[in-house]
Amino acid sequence: PTQRPIITPTPTPTLDAAMLAARIVDGAIAAAGWIWFALGSLLFFTVAGILAGLSFRQQEQQRYDLVDERDAEDAFLAGSSLPDIDTFPPPDHPASPAPTPPDDWPSSLP
Repeated sequence: PTQRPIITPTPTPTLDAAMLAARIVDGAIAAAGWIWFALGSLLFFTVAGILAGLSFRQQEQQRYDLVDERDAEDAFLAGSSLPDIDTFPPPDHPASPAPTPPDDWPSSLP
């Protein structure tokens, strides 16, 4: 058997000033892209969180309002006031009594 010839790998190009500058620029562009992505994502989610929080806060405040602010403002601008609670007529029938709980306890209970 004959021995196969050993092929030496192709030598890498020598590092000169242009190659070094190209690698530095390539790394800087890649780093700037990742920084742009990270800061953009952070800014987006921060603004989205603030807007969502303000929206939920406004909904909670409106939930506890007794009178809608627009209705009260319209009534004020029209010169009328909101009706007083004493001006409503009494109900036509008396309120029904509260239901009584059943008294059919088993004999084993006191």
